Amino acid sequence: MALGSSWKFKRDCPAESPNGLPRRIRSITARRLLLFLLHAAGGRLSKLDLQKLLFLYVRESGTPHYTFVPCKYGCYSFQATNDLDLMVKRGWIAAGRNQVDLRTPLAGQAWAAESPERARVTRWLARPIYRWRGSTRNRR
Repeated sequence: MALGSSWKFKRDCPAESPNGLPRRIRSITARRLLLFLLHAAGGRLSKLDLQKLLFLYVRESGTPHYTFVPCKYGCYSFQATNDLDLMVKRGWIAAGRNQVDLRTPLAGQAWAAESPERARVTRWLARPIYRWRGSTRNRR
C-alpha cells in the first residue's frame, strides 16, 4: 500500500454527510444555527457556554447538525469549532480567547428573517430554564 493511497480526495467523498443531509446544506444550516444561538443570547457568549447551549439544543430538538464528544468541561463539537473559525474569517462573528461576539446583526438579513429555525431557537432559549453565566438578559 502506497503512502497516500488511504487518503480520500474530495471527489471520492460521498455527497451526503453521515446524518443524511447533503454536506453543503448541512454546513450552511449548521452555521446558521450558531448565528441564531448567538443572536438569541444577546450577541455575546463564552465559547464554553456556546458549546453547552449548542449541545442542549441539538439534543432536545433532534437536529442532526453537530456531533459531540465528551470533554473535560462538557460536550465538545469539533465541527462547531471549525464553523466558528470559518465565520470569524468571513466577518460574521468576532472571537476572542474565551468570548464569541456576533459582529453582523441578523435583523437586516432576509434569509434570517424567513428562517423557521431562528424562531425555534429564540423560543427554545427564551424558556426560563436556561440561565447561563454571563447572560445579560437574566441579570437582576
